[in-house]
Amino acid sequence: AALPVRVTLERQYTELTPKKVLVAGRISLEAESGTGEMRGLQLDGSAISAVEVSNTSNQVNEVTLTGYAADGSQVSSGPVVLAAHETRIVTSDHLLGTGKKGSIVVRGSIRNGLVAFATSFGRTKSGLMTV
Repeated sequence: AALPVRVTLERQYTELTPKKVLVAGRISLEAESGTGEMRGLQLDGSAISAVEVSNTSNQVNEVTLTGYAADGSQVSSGPVVLAAHETRIVTSDHLLGTGKKGSIVVRGSIRNGLVAFATSFGRTKSGLMTV
């Protein structure tokens, strides 16, 4: 059975030139420990959604992200190799196609070695991400 856990994430988005912090914050999320069950992260194409995957282990974690369209058909699959304690963010545009709805399944090579969640950002009229 899954055990409840609390995950605290700290994020800082920085403009490179001139270097200044655009947004900084901390959020706490309720989560469950790994059960080995397949779960999908639902993504909404009206915003730019992203999947954030964090390796919680001390080892390299070979992760597969598989994207499914709203009708259930597979539209993408690809590897992401995460170093120990590394985090990667992948946008829904990359996984599902620009403005498409669907879900993402995340599988890692290390049991109980991942934290994954989906988030959304605004989308400008030209399709760019807003923070």
